[in-house]
Amino acid sequence: MDGSTEQLRTVVADDSAVYRNLVENTLGNEQYAVVCGKNGREAIDLVTAHQPAVVITDWEMPDITGLQLCEQIRRDHDSYRYIILLTSNTEKNQIIEGLAAGADDYLTKPFHPGELLARVAVGRRIAELHRQVQAKNRLLEELALPILLPAFPTAEPSNTGQREN
Repeated sequence: MDGSTEQLRTVVADDSAVYRNLVENTLGNEQYAVVCGKNGREAIDLVTAHQPAVVITDWEMPDITGLQLCEQIRRDHDSYRYIILLTSNTEKNQIIEGLAAGADDYLTKPFHPGELLARVAVGRRIAELHRQVQAKNRLLEELALPILLPAFPTAEPSNTGQREN
């Protein structure tokens, strides 16, 4: 199935049930498979279980902040996830801090549904490109292995110190 038509797995983390529902309803009307967590710890478990392409997280949550969630996802997960911080923080320094923590994008509350969909579509494109690059790298490694193996001589016993007659 083409990456643009299959459902995009998305994890949403927000301690506000209202915003979780708003995001879920906005994305649920499109081609998105959405799972929601009410805090950062749940979000970490959901990311591990569902391997989403996109994570949308609130900044301020009671246990693990959105910034800590971004940092942990970047540190603990090998595959790429597009992370959007969805928050009421609007100060430029906070935006910079959020992006530096590992977020790819930043959207302020209250959000416009069309803008959320557009930003998630960007995440879909980037995640799909990343998946394609990974697949091509694996193929290159598979193709290169038979070529590289003969270049490395096998260990043979050494005849040093012995003369041939």
